[in-house]
This record gives sequence, structure tokens and C-alpha cells, in this order.
Amino acid sequence: LTPYVFASGLSGDATKVAIQYAVNDAESAVDRVRYAIGSSPESGDIVSWTELEEGARAQTLASLTAVSELQRSGLGLTAGRTYYVSFQARNTGGLWSPIAVSAFIAGQVTNPRPYISALGPSQGRVGASDLELTIHGYGFMPESVVLWNGQPRETTYVSASELRATIP
Repeated sequence: LTPYVFASGLSGDATKVAIQYAVNDAESAVDRVRYAIGSSPESGDIVSWTELEEGARAQTLASLTAVSELQRSGLGLTAGRTYYVSFQARNTGGLWSPIAVSAFIAGQVTNPRPYISALGPSQGRVGASDLELTIHGYGFMPESVVLWNGQPRETTYVSASELRATIP
């Protein structure tokens, strides 16, 4: 049971936070997800532990490795101060995941650290025409660029969890 969370302040607005989250459990289904916002890691002193609403939770549960997003506003945060979003998931066996934590600075945008979980296709032919590589993971941005042998490749942003690149 592995959770992922990334939080970012929004430029010029210290009252909001943007949150990306995903969860993966290879052994059983996930039936609950929750988050908290605090002034220290794993704290809920700003927003106590909150289960996602049915619609958002259903979207997360339907595609466990896809990244979902939400925004919270009206938080009364102090611009320039560091806060923390904690995220946790529970599988149908009742086991809660470890708590994933992401720090953010109120009023400032932070780019996520990308994580690659899979590449496809797993093989190609030497001398064949261009290979269309699909990269799955988390934390991708519209500005993301795939490097192949240290060289930037034509990259298409599909979502926060998928990129495509053409490898000549």
C-alpha cells in the first residue's frame, strides 16, 4: 500500500494549496483515502484528517496509479511560511498505509519531483522507425521533457501521470 502526495502553494495566494495524490496497492483494493494540512509533518492543525468526498474518492479508487488533484482554499495561511499536506489510504483489509507528506510554501508554486513507475513498450527494434515511448508515474508537468541518452526528446504531456516521447 503505497501513497504519493505533492502539494504546492499558488502564486500570490497564500490562502490556497493545490494537492496531487495517488495510491497503489498491488494486493487489494483501496477503499478510503484521507488528507490533513498542518504546520508540521503529519499534523492536522490547519485542516484535520478529512476523507475525500465520494466523487473524488471514486475517481481515485477507479484508477489507483493515476494522479488525482484537489485544491483547498480559505485556509488563512501565512505567505512564505512552510506547511505540510499528509495523505493516507486504507485497503479493503482495513490496513492504513504509511503517511505520505509533502511540504509547500504558502503563496509560492513548487514543481513536483517526478517519479517514474513504468515505461512502455518494453522493447523495440534496432534500426526501426521512431519509437513512441510512454512514461507512467507521478508529478509530471506540462513543461516536462524526456531525456534519452542525455538529449531532450519531443515530449507530449498527457497528464500529471503520463508523458509520451518520440525516440528517433
